[in-house]
Amino acid sequence: MYRIGIDVMSGDNSPSELIDGCVKSILKQKQAKACVFGDQSQIKQILKKHNYPNDRIDIIHSREVIGMDEYPAKACREKKDSSLMVGTNALSQGKIDAFFSPGNTGATLAGSLYSIGRLKGVKRPAIGVFMPTHTGWMLMLDAGANVDCHHKYIKQFAIMGISYYSHYFKVKNPRLGILNVGEEESKGNDLTKKSYKELQKLPYNFIGNVEPSGIVHGNCDVLVCDGFVGNILLKSFETVAKHLLSTFKSASKEKLSYLIGSLLLKSKFVDLKEKWDAKKIGAAPLMGIAKPVFIGHGNTDAISMEAAIKTITSYLEFNVQQHIQNAINQWS
Repeated sequence: MYRIGIDVMSGDNSPSELIDGCVKSILKQKQAKACVFGDQSQIKQILKKHNYPNDRIDIIHSREVIGMDEYPAKACREKKDSSLMVGTNALSQGKIDAFFSPGNTGATLAGSLYSIGRLKGVKRPAIGVFMPTHTGWMLMLDAGANVDCHHKYIKQFAIMGISYYSHYFKVKNPRLGILNVGEEESKGNDLTKKSYKELQKLPYNFIGNVEPSGIVHGNCDVLVCDGFVGNILLKSFETVAKHLLSTFKSASKEKLSYLIGSLLLKSKFVDLKEKWDAKKIGAAPLMGIAKPVFIGHGNTDAISMEAAIKTITSYLEFNVQQHIQNAINQWS
């Protein structure tokens, strides 16, 4: 049984929503056990309203919480008894098999590096995020862990991403692309041009540069870029999807004809909303950390928490960590 650690004190909806999601998840997934990190008295009070097997949830007490606005490295050094640091230490010591936090992303990265360290040979960890396309799912990394990048980092992002995607979806030769302003090899800045040459050397199905429009059309399966660009891309796509849904909803109230039209297209709007709902995945791995660490959106609720545990369980079942390490050893 997989022991999944959850930082239930961080994020916007802690701890009740996160605990509710944990309970719902373990009732459905018999191979997962939740180890929740946080204030013991609060957690016990919330668990009283649930019926669940007592041996499927463990409480690990911690007194402190690292806030969203705190400086990551400083907070990790000073708050050793925070739910985040107690959790990453537990993972380092083998008391749990994976750890998840919807809190301060920078602190989760800093705490993981401090307590656990990187996989052998990995230069920089990266956040891997699944994004929906017209044809399925695309894995994009880095989604924000490294705002300043080197082309050697981009190469390793590709190695880790291909390894994750191919085993997760059981695809033998996923298409690899690099985000750029044009499809031609000559396009881009110094980083993308050097990265392009590095990616050509890998034994993968490298399709070259991919523009944002290519993402929507599903032109590639794994997309690499620096964390600054990747984070902006991710947030832009999410914002546009939400804006479109909000605009259609507002327009349906203006005229009867608009209302009728919106009702006829309701199923399509629901499909769009479902596709761009981050709650369906719930967790994004910090790829390159020596043991499985995952981050979640700050507004993680019970639904996305339940999905997160499912995602993490699948990651552990496919032994992604070992596949990534093998690939780094061979191709980095």
